[in-house]
Amino acid sequence: MFRKLLLVLFVILANCSFAQPPLPAPSGHMVIRQGGNVVFNFSALKRYTTGMTLADWTVIDIFYDSDGGGTSWKLSLKANSAQIDGDMGNNLNLDVIEITASDGGGVNPLGAFCEPKITLTSLDQDLVVDQGLGGPPDGVAAGDNLINLTYECGVTNSVLGQPADFYVVDLVVTLYED
Repeated sequence: MFRKLLLVLFVILANCSFAQPPLPAPSGHMVIRQGGNVVFNFSALKRYTTGMTLADWTVIDIFYDSDGGGTSWKLSLKANSAQIDGDMGNNLNLDVIEITASDGGGVNPLGAFCEPKITLTSLDQDLVVDQGLGGPPDGVAAGDNLINLTYECGVTNSVLGQPADFYVVDLVVTLYED
């Protein structure tokens, strides 16, 4: 009897600790479907001299429900630091990385809401915004609103002449109510 009571209490406590109230409308979240880790491996001279492009590398699924409230959403990106840090103490400027958002082929076409290519900075920059079209649409099911991110490194601003190192920068992608 005592064992059964403990098990029941554990299940009740587990359900209470993980249960969350529903989010108020409007509400939203995003899921990185693929490409959560972006790696530029400059293993050939051509890549080093001309740069690298990782086309449609990251796929983000946007879930947003305005509940008829007349709001929409926007997607922004920034670096989490002022530079790209190397393991051996070397640094790169953030501007060697450029990012382009595009429609990911979801149920809702989002191409008209995507901003042109951005150069990475430590300040929030919009990837997907209203564009005066009434805002990106709601999407409450998986695959409704898909965004692809393409990354370029060393294409516009070369990494040629930079010291070899293992460089790391964290990217922060944020979903905002617009």
